[in-house]
Amino acid sequence: MQGPLEVELSSAALVVQPRRIGMDQQLSDLAISSVLAEDVAEYPSAASAAVLRAIVAVGSPSQRSAATAALGEVTSSGFYPPAWAETIGRAVPVRALRRYDVFGDTETIAVTFAYGPDRHALLVRTDLCRPPVATKIVIDDDPADLLGLLQDERDPLSRWEDLDLAAARARLEPALTRCDRGRHPTLPVESLACLPVARARLRRLPRPQPTAPEARFGAADREAAVTAFISDPAAQDAGDAHVVRFWAEVLAGYGGLVPGTPPTLVGPIRLSHVLLSYVPTMFELTQAQRRGLPTAVAAWARWASDRHRLDDAACAHITAQLPTVLARFDDAYDNPDNAQHRAYLHDVSATTADATILAATLTRRSIALPTPDARTGESAERIVNVADPADRHAVIRDEYGDCDPPEGMSRAVFLDTAVRVSEQLWHDDPPLVWQTARQLLAEGVPQHEIIHELVQVTS
Repeated sequence: MQGPLEVELSSAALVVQPRRIGMDQQLSDLAISSVLAEDVAEYPSAASAAVLRAIVAVGSPSQRSAATAALGEVTSSGFYPPAWAETIGRAVPVRALRRYDVFGDTETIAVTFAYGPDRHALLVRTDLCRPPVATKIVIDDDPADLLGLLQDERDPLSRWEDLDLAAARARLEPALTRCDRGRHPTLPVESLACLPVARARLRRLPRPQPTAPEARFGAADREAAVTAFISDPAAQDAGDAHVVRFWAEVLAGYGGLVPGTPPTLVGPIRLSHVLLSYVPTMFELTQAQRRGLPTAVAAWARWASDRHRLDDAACAHITAQLPTVLARFDDAYDNPDNAQHRAYLHDVSATTADATILAATLTRRSIALPTPDARTGESAERIVNVADPADRHAVIRDEYGDCDPPEGMSRAVFLDTAVRVSEQLWHDDPPLVWQTARQLLAEGVPQHEIIHELVQVTS
């Protein structure tokens, strides 16, 4: 016989199916609402009532609303969920544990829940090398072995601790929020199927009490770290002083992406992020900078490890992993997709290595002009020089050429206006255009629709 957890998981697999094939959340909600109205509600039974009850518990707000309406139709036909289904979504939190590595690269949090005498666990692995994002989600109906693994003390590079339930929610909430953004979620398929249940469990945890703001590190802290490194013998023996300073500024500057992260934090996964994802999409390097990369980064890693008092085992692990990362750098940097992405920042990254400035500029310009992986027109199939205004204009006309213009506006005027607001966003001039776009972005409006909205408010 199925129980509440099994029905939640099967219902979660249903509601995430459109996301698996690339639908954004809005289209996914429409697809699920259609399924609930046309399929589930039209064939009423106690089983379908249980499924709808589970979607009310684990679905998105829109899906929960559609499931509630469909459940009303099923019950009006005389079919009701089984008695045990009344407990769906009411799991009681029991205990939370956290396992984390000594570098500050990742953490894994497990929270056990009870449905009566039965226990299950939610496990979430989080990448801390960027704004925290969940990379793995597991729901385990036999959590004893899982909890035993988290408490294993034989690994010298990780630690574990009991975690207050409210603190667990505070750490999990942002990680689970970020993992499903955009058209293509970052989670593997099996984890994506657990995400709705994970979010439902999060709502069962107590809300954290307000606390003092965590320490923040600004541009002055990052510059101080660079200055301290440059004056150290490790840097002075690492090659050309200008090249070494550049790489120090890149590595320290990356810390600006994660509030509360010291600019000198160093670990093998963080270095992999910086060298294989961040640098190839952000910086146009000179030959001297590429040649000087190995010695400069190795010197920084040794110096930063000492600053954080990492023990011999941790230092040895970084030293052992760094050559593997460096060996993959050229392929990552020379990847044509990465080259197109870093072209969005060519003029800015030539003047600063501060990740906060670069990330903000990339976000703004990605709204102004969809990145290659987000384009839908003919421009998605060809190389575009985004530094050339003519190429940017061609992309916008291609992206919006088949769109219906606003009422009372000709297609020619619509396209001209779309090009104009795109250029205003690209250059952040006037700033009011970006302020408006940023508000729309915060409300969840997709990039394509933001340009439509700006056309209407600025015409």
